[in-house]
Amino acid sequence: MQAKRYYFFVVFAVLLDCSIASTDPDCQNLTRRHREILECCEAGAIIPLKDIADCPAAVGVDDPFEKMTCYTKCNFEALGLLNGEEINEEKLFEYVDRLDDPWKEEAIDAVSDCLEKLAVLSEKMSKSKSSATMHCHHAARAISACLIRKTIDWCPYVEWRDSSFCYKVRNGHCFKFRDRSANDHGLVLHKGPTK
Repeated sequence: MQAKRYYFFVVFAVLLDCSIASTDPDCQNLTRRHREILECCEAGAIIPLKDIADCPAAVGVDDPFEKMTCYTKCNFEALGLLNGEEINEEKLFEYVDRLDDPWKEEAIDAVSDCLEKLAVLSEKMSKSKSSATMHCHHAARAISACLIRKTIDWCPYVEWRDSSFCYKVRNGHCFKFRDRSANDHGLVLHKGPTK
């Protein structure tokens, strides 16, 4: 009976914690709030994303994940960061070069780390059947997701905006159940259907 009571308490506590995080308005629709997340780092976004109203690659794409992948691809093309399916590393480091120290040094390390992770991911994706069914190539989305995660983790604390939303993003409140080792700072592109 004691074990049953303990089990019930643990399940209740986990469900309560899940419901608190999921009902917190600051934690909803984070995928669409990437620009707002980047603004939490007042030192400046590593990549200054643009508003892309027209993205022909996203036309007819229904899956929200794939649609975001296509919009990111369009964004990177507009910024000159993508040559076909390859990241334009020289241009990427030009964006980093416009930042001020000490954030610039962190951003150089972040970009280098994300490019290494992209190389590993691309190797895995080349062997995967799921990559062949994607509407848009994964490179831009992978680098963007990785750099957003690095911005959250590595932005100097003196440059981190003092707001409720930014605090929740930085301390992991909105990412309580994110497996950092599994997604390797945002490089997991799609975990498959959640049905």
